[in-house]
Amino acid sequence: MNWLSTFNKRLNHVLFQKVDATGLAVFRICFSFVLILQVAMFFRFKHMIFDRIPFEYVGEIEPNLMLGFWMTSVICLFLGLFTKPASVVNYCFAVVVLSSNKQWEVHVFYSYVGICFLMMFMPLGKRFSLDNLIDKFKYSTLNKIYEPNYLVSAVNYIAPIFMGIGLMYFDSVFFKLDTYMWTHSIGMWMPATIPAATWTDTSFILNQEYLVKFLNYFVIVFEALFIILMWSKPFRLPLSIIGIGFHIGIGITYPIPYFAAAYISMYLLLLPLWVWEKSGSFFEKFWQFPAPPLQITDKAGLNAAIIYDHFLSPRRFTNNDPNALHVLPSLPAQTFFRWQWKSIFLVIIGLQIIISWFSPYIKTLRKDFPFRPINVLTQRVMEPLYLSLRGLSTKYLGVTHHGVFVDYHFKGFNHIFRAEFVDNKGKVFHVPILDKNGLVDDLVIEQTWRNIAFETITQNVRQNVFEPNIKLFLLQYFYEYRPHNKEGYFKLYGKYIKVAKEWEHDMLKKNMEAPWIDLGTCQFKGSQLIFDWNQNMLDILEKEKRDPYGP
Repeated sequence: MNWLSTFNKRLNHVLFQKVDATGLAVFRICFSFVLILQVAMFFRFKHMIFDRIPFEYVGEIEPNLMLGFWMTSVICLFLGLFTKPASVVNYCFAVVVLSSNKQWEVHVFYSYVGICFLMMFMPLGKRFSLDNLIDKFKYSTLNKIYEPNYLVSAVNYIAPIFMGIGLMYFDSVFFKLDTYMWTHSIGMWMPATIPAATWTDTSFILNQEYLVKFLNYFVIVFEALFIILMWSKPFRLPLSIIGIGFHIGIGITYPIPYFAAAYISMYLLLLPLWVWEKSGSFFEKFWQFPAPPLQITDKAGLNAAIIYDHFLSPRRFTNNDPNALHVLPSLPAQTFFRWQWKSIFLVIIGLQIIISWFSPYIKTLRKDFPFRPINVLTQRVMEPLYLSLRGLSTKYLGVTHHGVFVDYHFKGFNHIFRAEFVDNKGKVFHVPILDKNGLVDDLVIEQTWRNIAFETITQNVRQNVFEPNIKLFLLQYFYEYRPHNKEGYFKLYGKYIKVAKEWEHDMLKKNMEAPWIDLGTCQFKGSQLIFDWNQNMLDILEKEKRDPYGP
């Protein structure tokens, strides 16, 4: 068992060595800011998402109250105020709002839930926090300003990277290897050529055939190796630079900026510690405030000194005196802390293995290379565990399948639609769902993009789905743009686009330049939206019935 003891010592060194908390504090601030934006977006589209009868009847749960409590907890995390209880409240609302929102979910919701779960166990208030300032007020004396311990265990950096990025990439590879678009070099290129999937014309990159094909395979290799290379210090800087670069590109190309920002926040934890040390030293050169002539002879003087020390002092806090308050926990506490984190890792890894066992490429391998013991293990052990645990792991931990931007998302995606509003004076107004080129517009971002792209403008255009879904967006248009003048009607247009099977020059521009055809009108009569489709739309609906996913 020497090898087990050696492995445990090595694991303890990697996970529980003491490191500076600066990067963790920056992550807390950045990730909490992303959550603030996400909750603000829920506020913006609250009637679409939460109302029992959209824009008419709220229902039993008041979204303003629910979202208000959630926003308060996230702001507390951002400020580093009451971070421990705030992280618990934040996690509870993340589960309630994100894990139960199937019609409006986007894939980053799973990452939010998983990271919010981990944040409950992380010392998020160690640096750059009001909690720290409160501790200084609480423990400082007239003779000495209390300096908290600014070191944390490395596991607080590693766990979010491993769970939020590594496991997601690990499972994502098994989807990519089983799809046409990624195994035929157009996985990076094809989605960006569909106007309704992007909000930026990136044709100057899409037209570089060899570049986009190289990036296609590079992404697969990068995702496959990430979960291995992330443990090696020499690879952390290049991995973080590449990952941040990729997600900047995602944010520029696709209308999912919060997804991109959330992952960039996680990648900050992968930066080597010397990056934070160097940046801190660089920052201090420009953060020189002369010490005020404070006489710490009374409480007022002490409070002024603490505020100066916390916010303005140019020196970096490195005092980790073992005799300082709350620096070294007892040995039993350390042991519990370590086994708590090890248990979290074991549970998460176990759940991801069970779920990934049923990811497409693994299923294909089991089918192509049958091996009876594996089949028995699958039928008697893995499948019962998968069926019983998948829902719980997805809802409460965000551990799930990660099939993102694969074939079935775009199969038959050969129609897009846009709308205009004509008021009672005949003046025409653009409805910002898709613009005149077919690109995503103002009302479509993150979860509303997911809904308009994959629920409303579906691969299979169905009248009983399209009409009630487009109604939500038209009501939101009234709510935001025309709250006091709703007299008029909507004109609806559609166009055929091409979902390419091979690389093609100027594919996005060709889809943008495809002609719009008139599909008819619709008008609100009270709370009812009455559609008057012309023959063009009726032909589309009939064709979609006969051939749901097109050629």
